Formats: sequence, C-alpha cells, structure tokens
Amino acid sequence: MHSNKKRLEENLLLELAQLSNEDVILDIGSGDGYYSFIFSKHAKKVYAIDKAYMDESLMNSLIQEGKEKGISNLEFLAKDVCEGLEIKYFNLAFFSNSFHDINCKKELLSYLYKNSAENGRLLIIEFKPSDSWLFGPPPHIRIKPEDLVKMATEVGFKLDKMIERDSQYIAIFKKEK
Repeated sequence: MHSNKKRLEENLLLELAQLSNEDVILDIGSGDGYYSFIFSKHAKKVYAIDKAYMDESLMNSLIQEGKEKGISNLEFLAKDVCEGLEIKYFNLAFFSNSFHDINCKKELLSYLYKNSAENGRLLIIEFKPSDSWLFGPPPHIRIKPEDLVKMATEVGFKLDKMIERDSQYIAIFKKEK
C-alpha cells in the first residue's frame, strides 16, 4: 500500500512518466489505486495489479470509485505477479514503493522487458536504504539504487534517469532498441 506522506505530486508523476493518450500502463502493487486513477486520465488503458485485491471488498470499493469517477479504462487485477502476467505491449510498468515486496524481481523484470512495447519504460519509486525506520519498509528489505540498476540493466533496460528525493529515489529505465 502507498503511504500518503510519500506520494509524488501529480504533475511530477506525469512529467516523469511521459505519457501519451495511447499508452497502456501496468501499475504493479497498486494498493489503493491512487496512481492508477491519475494514470487513467492520461492513458489509453491502465491495469492496477495487486494481490491485495484478492480481498473482494477492497476490489469492489475501487471498482465502485472508478465508476463514480466515470473511468472506463482502468482494470483492477487481483494477482500475484510472480504467478505470471499475460499482458503484452504495454508502454509503462510503474512501481511505487512496491518493488521491494516482489519475490521474483529478476523474472518479473525480464518479463517486462520482453513483453513491453518498443518504447517500453519502467518507473520505479523506492525508499532509500537507511538504518532508520520511521516509515516505509524495514531497512533490511529496501533495495539499493545500484542493485536496482544492475537488475534492470541485466535484462536489457537502460537507466534513463535517477532522481534522489528526501527518503526515496526514482529510477526511470527505457527499453534498449
């Protein structure tokens, strides 16, 4: 789930995501759908993917929220991404403080590289490694920026931009041509 205190401002998110209205987006570990709802206003299709949606009441409340907002291009998927995805030709895979929770990081990155569109991108927000634990994941499961870059580049992505924020970093990767 996303922490309210550590969300990106909508204009910064959109600037970093570089969306077109033809983009298909995977919001992996989408939690309460905060970013998925933003993306849905600017993209062709958004898949909000989270195993937490196996809780039907959460899924139903998010679907209802989408209906109330008149959103028809947002699909909520109750799925553990390590059990496989069947979505292809997406333009952006987005993770907000969720990549550290994934047990199949390298396999998932490989899938994302192989199945993304020609202009495929990754936008990953994670907490910086730290000894303190005021919020976010426990320090021992946080991912160092250099480890994330190594994992993503090993499957073919190229680091486009790394942005440091107070307690987080944002890594943007592009698919190598």
